Order: sequence, then structure tokens, then C-alpha cells
Amino acid sequence: MTKVRCVVFYTVIDPTGNDRTSGGPQTALNIINNIESLGFSVSICTPQGEFKDPNKSAFNVYHDIFNDPGGSYWFTIDDQSSLLNSKTPYIFSECAYTGCTTEPYGDDIYEINTLSNLTRQFISKARVSMFASPLHRDEFEQFMNQPINNSFLYAREVDTDKFNNLNIDRDIEYFTVGAINHWKGTDLVVDQYKDLGLHVAGYGSTSLRGVVNLGKVSNDKLPEIYNRTKNFVHLPRWKEAFGRTVSEAALCGCNIIGNENVGALSYNKDLSDPSFYSNSKNRFIQMIKDNFS
Repeated sequence: MTKVRCVVFYTVIDPTGNDRTSGGPQTALNIINNIESLGFSVSICTPQGEFKDPNKSAFNVYHDIFNDPGGSYWFTIDDQSSLLNSKTPYIFSECAYTGCTTEPYGDDIYEINTLSNLTRQFISKARVSMFASPLHRDEFEQFMNQPINNSFLYAREVDTDKFNNLNIDRDIEYFTVGAINHWKGTDLVVDQYKDLGLHVAGYGSTSLRGVVNLGKVSNDKLPEIYNRTKNFVHLPRWKEAFGRTVSEAALCGCNIIGNENVGALSYNKDLSDPSFYSNSKNRFIQMIKDNFS
């Protein structure tokens, strides 16, 4: 009988928890599912549970292991040392910039600090360092002040059966969705498009006067709204690692109004093409075969 090889997915935020609609948990689950499709058994280790010895796996994934700005839920220093010094090969995976800075949304502070020095070590020892886009990788290199030679670009997988163009009449001129805050640039979108029929969905603190406020919309209802939309607007102030909503809107036939801070746009690919996302999954699976089989 063939022995099932074990992989441990180390993470601060358990992707099997209640919030599975935001980009981070979706990405984590995609990674786990893809690894399991190759016959590996994947277990999840968080700082809230029992620590699993990284030396007992075929390989490991260190995914957003600093994704807590206050540091309250980081793995202990002993745990971090065990992960860093393990002889088992690993993937170092980041969804944003939590391995570089504790500033909200990766503020433009490119200075080497204790955290970024630690992440430098994790990246240098990783078999693969995984980023969401060319922009994401380039920003990490700026934080690290050095090139990352073992990088792999993993464009976010999007459900192309769910998000697709229904070719229906579009009655919404402009639409934006997501966390409503300064860093996401919601105020910039509101200022520019509030008198032009702007619809906003999400939650947060930015003033939404003069727009149609849809509130928090469930992920299941978003495809319908995208399909009613002519122009999807996303103007973040921070360097967004990917920007899943931009891909969802593009797949649903929206014209995209973005800026240089949207990671998905840094691929310079047709984001409305479903094959872009299936190819991302296939490339990820091939990367696992090439590096860990």
C-alpha cells in the first residue's frame, strides 16, 4: 500500500473558519485543494492549535505566517526558529505584505526592520517564494532591498463558472466593491464618480454621500451586479497584491477602470479570459510536481 505523503500548511488565519468569502481564505483553500489533488494529505497548523513538527512532512507551506499586524497570534519565536531551520523544503507564500511591515495595507515604508530581516531569511531558504502578481513580487523586492530569485507568480484562481458574462442589459454606469477605506481608495472613486451613477458595495468608514449604497453584498449576488455594470472602478492607494474583484468584474464583462496599484493588471493579460485562471491553477500544480515530487 502506498504511503500518503503529508504536507503541513502553516498559517495564522485558518481558511476553514467562518470567513471564506474574502480573497485570503479563498487563496489558501485553492492552494490546499491543488496540493491534495496530487495525492498529498494536507493538515493545517495555526498558532492557536498544537504546533506540528515541520521535519515530518514531504514539504510544507508557510502561508501568511505574519498576517496579524499586532503580532498577538504569530507563531512563537521557538516555532519560527523550527520552521526556519527545518530540513524539509517549503513554500513561502504571501497574500499581501505582512512579512515586511505591520503598517496597514503595506504602507510605503521601505525600510529594513526586524520583521523584514526575518522574512529575508525565510525567502532565502525557501524552495519557492510565491507571490500574487509581478507587482506583488516587485514590491517585496523593494521591501527586502534585494532580488528574489526563487519566486513563483500565482495569479489568483477565480470561479469562471460563477463569474461570467451573461450578455444582459447593463443599467449600472459605475460600480465598486470591497472594504471601504482610505487604502482601498474608495474615497477617490466616490469623489470622481458620485455624480455619474456610482453604486458601492462593501463596508467601512468612508463617506458614501451621493452614491447608491448597496451595503455588504453576498458573494453569491455579486455576479448579477457585475453583469449589470458597465464600468468597474478600483483605485487603491496601496500596492494591491492582486485584486480579485477586478478579475471577477472583468470575467463578467465590465470595462475596468484601475490604476498602477492593482496587481492583477500588472500581468498585462486579458483578465476577461477564463483560461488565464485555469492556466494559473495548472502552473501551480506543475510547480509542485517540479519541486516536491
